Amino acid sequence: MPKKAGSYMPESDTPNAEQFLHDAVAYYAALGITVRRVLTGNGSAFRSHAFATACRALGI
Repeated sequence: MPKKAGSYMPESDTPNAEQFLHDAVAYYAALGITVRRVLTGNGSAFRSHAFATACRALGI
């Protein structure tokens, strides 16, 4: 089952953060909802260049 809002992400390293982002965007797209913004914590995974690149690739 895809991750969705309010889901728990046990490991907040960059690869898991990116996968969570992709899963969430796919989940909401299946519902016809476009993700335009993401609110995250200030952890290193969310400040990484890789996470920023993933956001850009998804149009966020």
